[in-house]
Amino acid sequence: MSKFVSFAKRNSLRFVALVISLIAAVYVASPALSVYAVTYGDIKNSETEEMRLRLEKLKADSAALESKINEAEKSKEDALKCKELYDSMHNVYVEQLSLLEDQRNDLGDELAKCEEDAKTLEAEYEQSYENFLGLLRMTYEEGSSNYLAIILGAEDLGDLLSRVERVSGMIGYNKRLMKRVEKAKTALEAKKAELEESRVKVDEAAAKVNEKEKELEELDAKNEAMLATLEAQIKQDQAAADKLKAERDSANKAFDSLVSQLIAEEAERQRQLEEKLRQERLAEEERKRLELEKAQQEEMERENQTQDYTWPLPTRYRTITSWFNEDRNLQEIGYRDTHGGMDIAAPNRTPIYAVKTGRVILAGVVSGYGNCVMIDHGDGVVSIYGHASQLLCKTGDIVKKGQTIALVGLTGITTGYHLHIEFRKNGKRVEPLNYISIPKG
Repeated sequence: MSKFVSFAKRNSLRFVALVISLIAAVYVASPALSVYAVTYGDIKNSETEEMRLRLEKLKADSAALESKINEAEKSKEDALKCKELYDSMHNVYVEQLSLLEDQRNDLGDELAKCEEDAKTLEAEYEQSYENFLGLLRMTYEEGSSNYLAIILGAEDLGDLLSRVERVSGMIGYNKRLMKRVEKAKTALEAKKAELEESRVKVDEAAAKVNEKEKELEELDAKNEAMLATLEAQIKQDQAAADKLKAERDSANKAFDSLVSQLIAEEAERQRQLEEKLRQERLAEEERKRLELEKAQQEEMERENQTQDYTWPLPTRYRTITSWFNEDRNLQEIGYRDTHGGMDIAAPNRTPIYAVKTGRVILAGVVSGYGNCVMIDHGDGVVSIYGHASQLLCKTGDIVKKGQTIALVGLTGITTGYHLHIEFRKNGKRVEPLNYISIPKG
C-alpha cells in the first residue's frame, strides 16, 4: 500500500487518469458489469476537477519554491567564493608588503654602509690634505735654497748621491701625495653620488611600501565591508531558504493530503460499486437458489406422491430391540424414558439409508442422539436417524430414497450398536411402523 501511495504522490494527475481509465476499461470489458460502465466524464465531477486544479497549482508552487531555494544556495556559494578570493588577494598584498619591507631594510643597510664608507674617505681625505698642506708650508718657508743647501752640504760623492736621492724622493712624495688627495676626493665624490642614489632608492622603496600599505589598508577595508555584506547576504539567503523550505514542506503536506484524499475517495467509490455489484450477485444467486430449491421441492413432492417408504438398513438387519412408546429403564447408564422411536440392531458402520426422498434439515450432533440426520419429506413428515458413527450428508442436501446418508455407530445415549429411527408428523412423534414395514425373512 505504501508503494502504491508513493507512486500516486509522484504521478498524481497521471495516476488519477490511469485509475479512471482502468475503471472504464474493466467495466467495458466485463459483460456482467456493462450496465454499470463508467467513463472518464462520469467520474470527472466538479470535486475531482477542483482537486486536479489544486494539485496542478501545488505542483507549480513547489517547483517555484525549489527554484528559489536553488538560487539562494547559488548566491551563498558565490558569496563564499568572493570571500575566498578577497582572502587570497589579502595574502598576496601581505606578501608584497613583506617583500618591500625586506627591500627597505636592505637599502637601509646599504645606506648605513655608504655612510660609513663616506666617513672613512672623509677622514682619509682630511689626513692627506693636512699632510699636503704641511709639505707646502715647509717648501714655502725653506724655499729652493733649502734643496740646494742639502745638495751642497754633501761631504763626498756618495753623500751627494744620497742627498740628491732624498730630495728627489721628497719631490716624488709631494707629487704622489697630491695625486692621492685628488684620488681620495674623486672616490669621495663617487661615494657621495652612490650614497645619494641609494637614498633615492630607499625613498622610492619607502614610498612604494607606504603606497602598498595604503592600498592594503583600503583593500582590507573593502574586504571587511564585502565580508560583512556577504555574511548579511548569506544570513538573509539562509533565512529565505528556511522560509522556502517551510513553505515547500507545507505545500508537499497539502499535496500529499490531497492525493491521499483523492485515492481514498476513489477507493470508496470502488468499494461502494463493488459492494453494490456483490449484493446484486448475491441477490441473483439467492434467486437462483430459491428457484432451484423450489424445483427440487416440487420434484421431491412429485416423487413422494408416487413413492413408498423403504427400510433404513439392509433388509437382513430387522431385529427390533426397542419399540415406539416402550418404557425403558437403562440401569447400566442410569437412564429411564418412554421411547420416541424404534431401535434396530445392526453392526458397527452398517449403511443407513434415507427412507424416502427429502431435504436434509440437520446433519450434526444432537444431545442424546449423537451423530444425527433429520430429513424433511414434505407434507409435515420428518425422519430422524440417531447414534451414527459417521455422517455422509450435510445440511441442505437433497437425498434420494435408498441413498446412504450415514453409518451405524455408538454415539449419544446408547448401550450397543443400533439405529434409532424416528418419525415426526408436524413436529409430533409418531409410530415408525406407520411409514416403514419390517422386512420379512
